[in-house]
Amino acid sequence: MGRNTFALSCAAAALALATLEAPARACGGCFQPPDAVSTVTDHRMVIALSNTQSTLWDQIQYTGNPGDFVWVLPTPLPADVQLADQSFFESLEQQTAPRVYGPPPVSQSGGGFGCGSGASLRGAADEKAGEDVTVYHQGEVGPYETATVGSDSPMALIDWLTNHGYTVPDGLRPIITFYVNKRWVFNALRLKPDQNTSQMKPVRVVFKGLAATFPLRMVAAGAGPSLGILLWVVADQRYQAMNYDTVTIDERKLKWSTASNRSNYRELFAATLAEHPKGAFITEFAGNLNTFAFPPEAAGDLKVATTGQSASSTYLTRLRTDVKPSLLIEDLTLTPAPSNTPVSNEHRLSAGRQQSEPIGALLGGQRAPMLAGIALLGLVFVVLRRRARADRDPT
Repeated sequence: MGRNTFALSCAAAALALATLEAPARACGGCFQPPDAVSTVTDHRMVIALSNTQSTLWDQIQYTGNPGDFVWVLPTPLPADVQLADQSFFESLEQQTAPRVYGPPPVSQSGGGFGCGSGASLRGAADEKAGEDVTVYHQGEVGPYETATVGSDSPMALIDWLTNHGYTVPDGLRPIITFYVNKRWVFNALRLKPDQNTSQMKPVRVVFKGLAATFPLRMVAAGAGPSLGILLWVVADQRYQAMNYDTVTIDERKLKWSTASNRSNYRELFAATLAEHPKGAFITEFAGNLNTFAFPPEAAGDLKVATTGQSASSTYLTRLRTDVKPSLLIEDLTLTPAPSNTPVSNEHRLSAGRQQSEPIGALLGGQRAPMLAGIALLGLVFVVLRRRARADRDPT
C-alpha cells in the first residue's frame, strides 16, 4: 500500500496509521508482564452516536509532503469540521487495548481522492462553483482549509474536484457516483499552503441527528491487500455492526507460550476473522465509559462525545477488523447489540493455559504436526542406521 502522500479515514485512500505503543498496566504483583497487543491499523476512528448529534473523530497521520495532504469525507448532510486532541485517541487506546496476562511464574506462589497539486481550497468560495456544484461551506480550522461541496451530477463534482487540485482516479468514479446518487455531500480538508508539518492534528466531524452509517466503500479505494480498521463507538449502550458479523475472541483458545514469551492473541484474532469470509468485526472491549480517566487536554473531545448521553450510562465499544478491501462492498451500519454484556480487554490465563511450545505450535495448525513428523523420521533414520552397523559388525 502506498504511504507517500496522504491519509484519510472513511475517505478515498488508505494510509497506515502507526498507533502508539500502549504502556503496560501494573500486573497485580504475581503475574508476568502482560502481552499488550498494540494495533497498527489503516483507519483509527471514534464515533459518538446520540439523537442530538453524531460525531466522527479521525486521527490523521501520513508520510510525505504536507502540501500533498488531502482528506475527504462523504456525509449525509454538511458537517462541522473541528480540531480534536491527540490525547483523546491515546487515552482510548491505552485503556482498551487487549492485554493478556500469563500464568504466575512457577517459582512464585499466590495470585482523498488523490494527491493534490498544491492548489488551495480557499478560492473555491470566491469562484463560480458551476451550475451543478454547490459549495456549502468554505473556511479554516487550525492549520487546515476546509470546504463542503455537493452536486446532483457525478461528473460535475469530479470536474470541480479536478479543477481544484484533486486527482480523481478512475476507480473512484463509480464510488463518487454512488454517494452523489444518495445525495450525500463531500467535506474536504487540506493543510494551508504555509503549513509545513508532519504532525497532523486530528479532527472531529459533527453533524446533527443520529447517523449510524459510515462510508466504508470509500475506505477500500486505494487500499492494499489488507486493511485494518479500529473503531470506538460511544453511545447509550453497546453497539455492533449490523451488516457485518460481530464476534468476540474465544477465551478458551487463548494460551501463553513460554518459548515466545507472549500469548497467541494475534494469531487467534486472525483465525477468528478467517472464520467469517464475508468480513467481521471483533469486539475487544465493551463497558461503561465513565470508568475511564482522561487527561485535561481531552476534556473538549470527551464533552462532545457525551453530548446527548446519560451522564451515568455512557457506553464504549471497541471494534476491530483486518479485512480485504474487496469485502467492503457495503457501508458500515452500526446497531445496538442484543445486550450490554461487558467485554473485558484483560485476559488472565491460568497455569493450565501455559505451554512451552512456540506460538506456531499453539495454533493447532499444520506446523506442529509437520515438525513432529520430521522429528519422527529423523529418529527412524538413526535407529535403522544403528541396526545396519550392528549387522556389519556383530562383535
